[in-house]
Amino acid sequence: MRTKDCGSGLVVRSRMDCAKQAWPTVRLSMELEAPVSKERLWGFVSDLRSFLTTDPYHRRVLAMRRPIGAGTHLAIEHGLLGVTFFRFGRLLNWNEGRGYSFSDLSSRGPRHGFPHIFEVTLESHRESGREFSTLRIEVKGRWTAWPIPAVLRSWWLKFTCALHLRMLRRKLQDLCE
Repeated sequence: MRTKDCGSGLVVRSRMDCAKQAWPTVRLSMELEAPVSKERLWGFVSDLRSFLTTDPYHRRVLAMRRPIGAGTHLAIEHGLLGVTFFRFGRLLNWNEGRGYSFSDLSSRGPRHGFPHIFEVTLESHRESGREFSTLRIEVKGRWTAWPIPAVLRSWWLKFTCALHLRMLRRKLQDLCE
């Protein structure tokens, strides 16, 4: 568990689970707890343009209809090693104030380029008279780049997960100040 000071002695706590994967299935999770209200956290999480680009590879997100909701198609601009490309998905579900899930798929189809989904959920609780909110992100997918050795795959997933978590901690730090 890592922490980041939120001022006044309060911290954003976080943890990730990138345990050994049962290839080709990938399952990663990140959890962050911040001393903010669930409503304030939802304000950040439900702003897809801001929240989904708090990811090491997502550069821009375009929702294909307004208002957004389950079934909304997404175009997600990615950047990796100086290369920019689009991936596509849709909001699989949308539970106002509680979370949502969306797919992130290669333009070549759902059997190529690490097809995966993100599940984003929020919870809240009180501790010492103060409200805390927990943000959970679970990534589930299928590794499709078979030529990459297992040790490099594991390293890449842990690196990506840690970088994503660090970016999210910074954003939550800003929310609780």
